[in-house]
Amino acid sequence: MQPHELTLPQYTTLTVLLRRPGLSNAQLARRAYVTPQSMQEVLRTLEERGLVARVASADNLRILKVSLTAAGKRLVILAERDAAEVDEALLGSLTPFERKQFVKSIQKCVIGLGGGLQIPRPARR
Repeated sequence: MQPHELTLPQYTTLTVLLRRPGLSNAQLARRAYVTPQSMQEVLRTLEERGLVARVASADNLRILKVSLTAAGKRLVILAERDAAEVDEALLGSLTPFERKQFVKSIQKCVIGLGGGLQIPRPARR
């Protein structure tokens, strides 16, 4: 993420917001595995760069909902492209089945850490 001048928590925050706009500081902190205080600093930096915007929640004015700006969307899409190249270099030697198993294992680890990732459960028969 260095070419994009992003730290890993900043990149993680941007990718989460790309898929789930409107999350709060606390929700983002859980998904990025940082403290709410650290997330506050991440968001302040991203906001200063014009990559995110925070707006008070209609339900609770003390909660700020965070969304990407147009510049934030552009940057995270470019950064994800670079990350995909790294993923391919890392996973390129795996078969499609091995990749699927690897992703499932990582998802289980994320859930175990309480990162907020939800994996759809297969329907019961």
